Amino acid sequence: MVGLQSCSDDNDNEKNTPSVDVPEEPGKGKVTIMCYGLGGENLDFSVVEQLAVAKISLVKSGLLGDKVNVVYKYKFSNKHDLDSMNNEYKKDYAEAKTEKDKQECADLIKVTRNFPDYASKTYEGVLDTDTTANKDDFAKFVFGKGKEVSAKADYDLCTQQALTDFINQTATDHPAEKYVLVFEDHGGGYEPQNDLSSGASVTSSTRGALYDGDTGTHIDAKTIAQAIKASGIHIDIVDFDMCLQNQLEEISELQNVTDYVVASSHVISGYDYTFSSWGEELANNPNKIETAIANYVNNKGKYFIELNKKAQAENEPDMAVDFCATRMSKLQGVLDAIKPIATFLVNNKDQSYVNDAIQFAYLFNRDYPYYDLTDFLGLIYTNSNSSEFAKLFENYETAAEAAIVEHVNNSETWNAMSAQLKNSDGSYDTGWSVTIVKNGAWPSYDTKKYSDGTKKRYFYGMYLPTGDCISSENLEFDKDDITLNDGSTVTCYYNVTWDKSKVTGEWDNKKDLASTYQSLIFDKATGWSNWLLANPFFPAAANPCCGTSNFDEYDLDED
Repeated sequence: MVGLQSCSDDNDNEKNTPSVDVPEEPGKGKVTIMCYGLGGENLDFSVVEQLAVAKISLVKSGLLGDKVNVVYKYKFSNKHDLDSMNNEYKKDYAEAKTEKDKQECADLIKVTRNFPDYASKTYEGVLDTDTTANKDDFAKFVFGKGKEVSAKADYDLCTQQALTDFINQTATDHPAEKYVLVFEDHGGGYEPQNDLSSGASVTSSTRGALYDGDTGTHIDAKTIAQAIKASGIHIDIVDFDMCLQNQLEEISELQNVTDYVVASSHVISGYDYTFSSWGEELANNPNKIETAIANYVNNKGKYFIELNKKAQAENEPDMAVDFCATRMSKLQGVLDAIKPIATFLVNNKDQSYVNDAIQFAYLFNRDYPYYDLTDFLGLIYTNSNSSEFAKLFENYETAAEAAIVEHVNNSETWNAMSAQLKNSDGSYDTGWSVTIVKNGAWPSYDTKKYSDGTKKRYFYGMYLPTGDCISSENLEFDKDDITLNDGSTVTCYYNVTWDKSKVTGEWDNKKDLASTYQSLIFDKATGWSNWLLANPFFPAAANPCCGTSNFDEYDLDED
């Protein structure tokens, strides 16, 4: 490019230089929040309420349609599930003990009474600014001006192409400087026996990050990463507003397709302000994205802290939750720090303190072998007296500190179990969840339905790394009772053994550990599966928050 300059006085410049209108870059200064989700049998009210709250709040603040757009593609649960949900609300009303509780239940019944009319329907659109119409019908209030994409149960959101198309269409219709992609469903973390090709059929008890009960399909973190990459759209933040997704095996798949991932390692309930909080924080901190992210995470944490206080005041059980924002540009440093730790664990000759760490590391949920990685490594560091491991743990802590933007949790029970994570100021840190299993074999669970209508979860066997599975009746257990924080006792199975000649089947997906877990970005970078295969210890797996062991049958209504 050649630049031509000439000498002139100011007056000549004013007379001879034509004015040029520079077009504003599309989406400059704007935020677009994408909601992609499914009802998941019982989540419809939670998701619709979050969108309704965002509509009201962002209109009130003057942000909606001006600086912030909230775009959705959402499929409702089927009619059976929506009817069941409404019946549960009516049951809660009948059992309410106070007038306040009765009124809350009555309001809930009123705004969700028409939900069954939306059964299995899929809607897409953008939140409009009309907050006066249909306020007593939440679904119509949110989706009334949207488009009914399909009323067919077999319409499938759980494919790479469906997600890619949604991202592309959103970016075309609502260009922005920052994009947040929020996923709404149950979640579930990574399990190799459920690792299927995108859109492949799975059993009804299986879930990926998103799961469609109508079609029997799911979408996992790998497919989400492929969809984002295929769209060509830069997603600033991925928010898994669902359970158990802050697992290194999961979020590592998104390493090269987004700048930040927000997720929880626990089972969580809905957060009313997901979309409104993202909109307000990003719009009010336009050049400080990490400030906005930290504020969002803390807002969410405070919300659940208050819920716990309310539960405690009413003598109801509280819920341990956490929320973590990961700086994806620094995640490789964490994976690099884990790799020599995995090698150390494989080669270590004194296994006693490793076994102790496995038995006491924090378990996030009884149905899955997901443990607090920082807790686990911290226990080894405390008990091993190994200068070699001390250096490895120090490197891990440094990498973790660089990668975590913000982390918050709300449970004193959890903190008590993770004392080595306590800072000098009394606060607590944690890493992410990670899988710990014996000899590369995954425990698995199913659901029993009884004649009285109750449903219970139970342990039904192990998936072996060879691609075989073995039922629980062909396993042998050592067990013992341990005392929990509240003084109660629970039976823990501290060893499980099996005879490989007694296998009872094979993985549903006709795969094995090599073609599933060992193909993950996380495992390729860390070699974690080398230790999982070599690890001779079965985790005791007593979760102090659940108050039950991993093999005790329990009522599904508890979670």
